[in-house]
Amino acid sequence: MNTEKIIELFTQNKNHAIASGFILILILCFALGRYSVATPSKDDLCDPEYKTITGLKAELSKKDAACEKRLRTQRDDDDVECKKRIRKAVDDNKDVNDVVTCEEVKVLIEPCRKRGLLR
Repeated sequence: MNTEKIIELFTQNKNHAIASGFILILILCFALGRYSVATPSKDDLCDPEYKTITGLKAELSKKDAACEKRLRTQRDDDDVECKKRIRKAVDDNKDVNDVVTCEEVKVLIEPCRKRGLLR
């Protein structure tokens, strides 16, 4: 290639050449800056976040266990209370509970209807 032609092209397209040179220098500076700095490892960058996540998971599991314990205690207390109410209702209605067979009910239903106790 002829050097005179290159010089002539440079003088004709001076602005393009300066812009191209500037972009080339920027790319070269960026690449040199990038390769001159050591990139820290992922463990070094993310270690505080890992510790935070681990701590929050542990705290959440403790709270879940406490909540589950409270729910089981409440369910047990509710079962005991329900059994007491059922036993009280059975005891309060003992006279009705004494009628156990269909034959006895058939015999007793007509007098109850006549007295107006049943509709």
